[in-house]
Amino acid sequence: MFKKTNKKFLIQDMRIATKLLVNKQSIMKINKKLLYILFFLWIQIASAQTSGYYKNEVIGQLHNLTEIHECEDCYYLEEMILFNTKINIQIPVTAQNEKIEILYKYNLIEKENETILEFSSVYTGDFFLIYFMKFENEIYINKLLRFQRSIYKKELAPDDFDYLPATEICKLDSIIKIKDVLPMLDFLNSNFDNCLQCPLDVSIDEYIENENKKYEW
Repeated sequence: MFKKTNKKFLIQDMRIATKLLVNKQSIMKINKKLLYILFFLWIQIASAQTSGYYKNEVIGQLHNLTEIHECEDCYYLEEMILFNTKINIQIPVTAQNEKIEILYKYNLIEKENETILEFSSVYTGDFFLIYFMKFENEIYINKLLRFQRSIYKKELAPDDFDYLPATEICKLDSIIKIKDVLPMLDFLNSNFDNCLQCPLDVSIDEYIENENKKYEW
């Protein structure tokens, strides 16, 4: 015997089925969007990885593990704009604990009459001030100052000395032409002849304003 179907319940069932189908399609669309977003983020992360180098050979990625255990002359390259020109700055890194980490950070200061690069150690108080100029569309370093912690040996009497904390400031006045790369490793490994020591309470600005001043200890 044929059993009649209640139209009211049939309509409700159809509505429920339609909602389920729509929800399923919506979930599939959301999942596709999520997959696109995750894929895009993965591409961004992969492209953002920065390689570390030793003598132009890749040793690994910044902040990641490497097979190199010690590396005095390792670096990575970071692009900066100097006088509207793209320059790669060579930034030293360490491979301590089998991981590539940054040793120095920098800050470019553009004033009205001069452009200065502050290049400072992440772990010590050592830093550089590098002065740039542009002449006939070429970029040059016209002055370089290096600041390091040191000890001043003060003579009190014959064979009697006092050892005082000091800042050693070295100056390089040579004109250095910069091409595509600012070779910071060369400056870190350079021997400076024109150096002096000043007390710790002498500020950097005070020294720059009075470079030839002799300090009393």
